[in-house]
Amino acid sequence: MLLKLGAVIEESRADAEKEAAERAAREEKRQKLLQLIEKEGFTAEDLLGSAVTINQKRRKKLAAPAKYEFVENGETKT
Repeated sequence: MLLKLGAVIEESRADAEKEAAERAAREEKRQKLLQLIEKEGFTAEDLLGSAVTINQKRRKKLAAPAKYEFVENGETKT
């Protein structure tokens, strides 16, 4: 049982190290891209263009009509 537990712990450590290495590589690529973008003279606004929108007023959704109606004591209820 102790061997199985040790194997599981070792696998978890290996997975964690692999994920950390992948995150570090991704961060390094991101930094290189940011430096390249900055070197070329682009800004975030240039790249995003019209993707950035100003807060627009939302139209309120109308309430849906009642699906069922029934009469109780001469009074129509929904």
